[in-house]
Amino acid sequence: MVINYREVDGLNDNSMFCELCCCDWDGDCPVHGPLKVIQDTKVPPGVGDRKRDVKTLPHFLSTGQSKISESSTGVWADKDIPARHRLGPYEGTLSTDRRQVRTTGYRWKIKKGDRVHHSVNAEDPSCSNWLRRVNCARSEEEANLIPFQHRGLIYFRTSKPIPKGSELLVYYGDDSAPRELTVHSETSGEAVTSSPAGPSSSGVWDKIV
Repeated sequence: MVINYREVDGLNDNSMFCELCCCDWDGDCPVHGPLKVIQDTKVPPGVGDRKRDVKTLPHFLSTGQSKISESSTGVWADKDIPARHRLGPYEGTLSTDRRQVRTTGYRWKIKKGDRVHHSVNAEDPSCSNWLRRVNCARSEEEANLIPFQHRGLIYFRTSKPIPKGSELLVYYGDDSAPRELTVHSETSGEAVTSSPAGPSSSGVWDKIV
């Protein structure tokens, strides 16, 4: 079973969740303020540039062998990163054609209301950014990033402080009890899979398999 699409449950596209308040707000949290933004390194899209995604890494992040799989690469923090920081948006090729669905761990569904409006596919590294290289955590406790949709774009946010030397890992929730998670090969750039070891818990993200 291979993960194909990832999609957000039917939340308000303008809402923002605050971990400190433990609730959604219509816009930024009125108590703790907006998420602090971590900008990508600016790199123009280049056809055929297979390293373009890595080049967009912020200066305090780097790639290295993932702890999720010995044969994969991941994204690591070269300095401490506080909670409530926003990463992204997730870049890729946009499509409204549902017939273009492929077996890939790089595609997200973007919703308007309860309906899928389009998808963003980061399979091609020359048209995407470094977020495609962030691996899936094996459990909610292991993760330090949470994905969310806001105003038609996909972002990750830091759900807790990330110490220097830690791998960035995103958690989607596992309501669908997936048996495989996407990790990324250092040598080929292709998606490979590993079995999750963490306990099951509910989350707002569904993996359509």
